[in-house]
Amino acid sequence: MRKFLLLLPCVLVAVACLASGPEATVKRFYSAVEDGEIDKATGLVSSRIINLLGEDKLRKALSEQALEIKEKGGIKSVKVDELNEVGEIAEGKVTITYGNGTQETEEVKLTKEDGKWKLDAEK
Repeated sequence: MRKFLLLLPCVLVAVACLASGPEATVKRFYSAVEDGEIDKATGLVSSRIINLLGEDKLRKALSEQALEIKEKGGIKSVKVDELNEVGEIAEGKVTITYGNGTQETEEVKLTKEDGKWKLDAEK
């Protein structure tokens, strides 16, 4: 029991790191869009993208994407196929499987802002 209590903080830190890494950010983003949680999804997008598109245009695009997801039967799964993390940048591919059986593979790029991973795009 004592060994377990000594290991518990290490396990909690490891779980927290996994839950806040780039892969978890990608999954939270798609989940938020699917659920129509546009504020939450916008919060997972880099400030560079928000400044480039403007918040209103981004929110409209995310709302449209939420409708498209719904028309495809929702998201069945989000699989991060490849994710290469170098410093404060991560790039990779994600495969989204929809409820109607269709799949899409997209390239993703993330950047770290204030210690948190955010979805970004190529310059």
